[in-house]
Amino acid sequence: MNGDTFTVTGTTTATQASPVGAYPVVPSASGTDLADYSVNTVNGTLTVNKATPAVTVTPSSPSITTAQGLTATVAVSGSPAPTGTVTLTGGGFTSSATTLQSGSATISIPAGSLATGTDTLTANYSGDANDNANTGTASIIVTPPVPPGIAVSGTAVSVAPGATSGNTSTITVTPAGGFTGSVVLTAAVTSGPAGAVYPPTVSFGSTSPVNIAGATAGTATLTISTTAPTSAAMAYPNRPGVPWYAAGGAALACLLFFGIPARRRSWRTLLGILALLVTLAGGVAACGGGGGGGGGGGIAGTTAGTYAVTVTATSGTTNATGTVTLNVQ
Repeated sequence: MNGDTFTVTGTTTATQASPVGAYPVVPSASGTDLADYSVNTVNGTLTVNKATPAVTVTPSSPSITTAQGLTATVAVSGSPAPTGTVTLTGGGFTSSATTLQSGSATISIPAGSLATGTDTLTANYSGDANDNANTGTASIIVTPPVPPGIAVSGTAVSVAPGATSGNTSTITVTPAGGFTGSVVLTAAVTSGPAGAVYPPTVSFGSTSPVNIAGATAGTATLTISTTAPTSAAMAYPNRPGVPWYAAGGAALACLLFFGIPARRRSWRTLLGILALLVTLAGGVAACGGGGGGGGGGGIAGTTAGTYAVTVTATSGTTNATGTVTLNVQ
């Protein structure tokens, strides 16, 4: 018997995909000098037990409002594909038993069925001939509904005084809560440098109103106008009525000269009348020169600095405001 070896093995028809049950194991022997020995083989059995499948719950969205519905897909793993039913519970909702199709089922949750807060959805699998019952969970956040509304914003603008390019801001109107409708936009400069002159003016032109028909935001163009500095001369008009000074003075001198009797016309008198005429002539020259002269100069244009432009969006009783920053260089 020394040096002789033999091995006993068994075979069965069971495989990984075999249904639950007992399968016979048929033994066989191999080795050297088997003729010298008597090998007793005893038939055995292989038992295939039920599997415990994984149950996965996948909501169609991680968060909803109480005004929104939801669907949840429940998948049960296994080979062959598990059969049976699943039931979904959580947040005050319980579904009816839904039969698996190819190992999965889709369950609809109507709007308003889940409680506000963080809800845990639990899928309960019933099990079948090959698979044990099991459960799977998923979390979902439920919030109160968002009232219909809009938000408005705009891009910043930086320009030199008088610029006619690069002087526009894109205004975006974003809807929320299912808002739709026509939105009228207005704008005004609400703050700027202290003592600013020639302030900017703003206009939407034909880009307002903005029509919101769905969830997509609408846009408009805000044009900002500023005043450029200039050095053009400014002329002052002549003062009307200046010639009467000369005429009146001459008349007064004549009255004084001829009103004084000839015998009293001394050289002192004549000298005084001459001085009067000279004085009046100088005054006329001064007035005439002041009235007809001009002064050089111009305007400084829009004061440099940072301005705030407030944009208001209105649709019926719904309104919103936003701010555009304007930098005049």
